[in-house]
Amino acid sequence: METSSYDLTKKALELLHSQHILTLATCDGKTPWASSVYYVLSNKAFYFFSNPESRHIVNSREGRVVAGEVHDPSSGWSDIRGVQMEGIIEEGGFDLSSTSAYALYIGRFAFIREMGKMPLTPMMSLAAFESSFKAAWYKFVPSTIYYLDNSIRFGYREAVEL
Repeated sequence: METSSYDLTKKALELLHSQHILTLATCDGKTPWASSVYYVLSNKAFYFFSNPESRHIVNSREGRVVAGEVHDPSSGWSDIRGVQMEGIIEEGGFDLSSTSAYALYIGRFAFIREMGKMPLTPMMSLAAFESSFKAAWYKFVPSTIYYLDNSIRFGYREAVEL
């Protein structure tokens, strides 16, 4: 079965927009660590909130390369579909791209309203959110991205660009 790079990119983007958990794998130089975060994909970056002292953030400082993974739930080997990446974690910042991603994030994850027992809207500033929840805004910026899909064939994996 011949699959074009356009088709693979389209499948990867569909998967990434349909899921909401990104698993990040980091290492402190000796011990690996994996953490799951809720994300939104915006401008080719995965935006998320995290505690600045969490292990995956501490391990990713100073531009250390980390791995990321998003997948569909599956019940058999032929159902396995996902995206594997490597890249860096950066502070999300307060620029237009970041605040646009923040509005998507607040809109996507209604459960956040219950965390602070307060109404959250895209109008609540990113700085106010960070202060209220003692969390910081980050983005995972992938440099290498692979789409994998066992429905094409066992172990099928191809590089894609978002």
